[in-house]
Amino acid sequence: MAKMNTSKRQNKAQQLPLFLPKQSIQGSGSGEIEGSIDDIDSEEIKQFNNLVIAQHDMNLYERRIFISVLKNLPEINAEDPIQKDSFSVWVNIHQLIGESELAGQSAFSELKKATQLLIKHICKIDMGNRVLQIALLSSAEYYKREGKIELRFDVKLLPYLLRIKNEFEPQYLSELMQFQSRYSQCFYELFKRESRKGSVVYIELVRLRTLLGIEEIYERYNDLKRKVIYQAQKDLVHYADVAFRFEEKKVKGKVEGIYFYLNQMLGG
Repeated sequence: MAKMNTSKRQNKAQQLPLFLPKQSIQGSGSGEIEGSIDDIDSEEIKQFNNLVIAQHDMNLYERRIFISVLKNLPEINAEDPIQKDSFSVWVNIHQLIGESELAGQSAFSELKKATQLLIKHICKIDMGNRVLQIALLSSAEYYKREGKIELRFDVKLLPYLLRIKNEFEPQYLSELMQFQSRYSQCFYELFKRESRKGSVVYIELVRLRTLLGIEEIYERYNDLKRKVIYQAQKDLVHYADVAFRFEEKKVKGKVEGIYFYLNQMLGG
């Protein structure tokens, strides 16, 4: 599998997997614990996320623009000279602003800032004896009267974009647009495939920090619980079809892991 790394605007502790592969959640099928994430292959997740942008910090608007791109990827005509080297994805400005809960003059300004940041992202694709360095986004042209943005991409990036798009259903991508926290998005990806009513997933605390990319931040568990887990609970209930409650596993008074009870009433 080709590996891709992206330029880093912040340190590794602040990076978060944007998408997790379908194979990441493996249920045991018996016993109290329906699924365990303790044995997820971190390298597998890393390789999948490296396919385009996953290992750098994207702000809310960058992520929503990127998801809109995935939803609107065109079919490329190899015989079209215009599409030989690059292709366009058209995004509706008003729809994107509505999905991002922006308003007023700040809405347009925030979108322009986001596309500028996406243009600065340089991706590195390692293909064995070849290495490709490529900008994630080539250009962004705003058509104010029509209310559209033309986002231009290098055609060499298309296979990797399609790989990510094909991993998820359109409805799933739409739900990802709504989250107010990148950590909520990651929880959603983890739990979506184990969301049978009554399913239980256990994650060791160390592994949870690794999956969320927060090994060196929120070092106090109470901060992680308040700023990450509780926020994910709120987001998933409000924006998605996956809810959870959780129970801490403690050893000698110290939290060692967390049981997540999926699609059950919150509380307790």
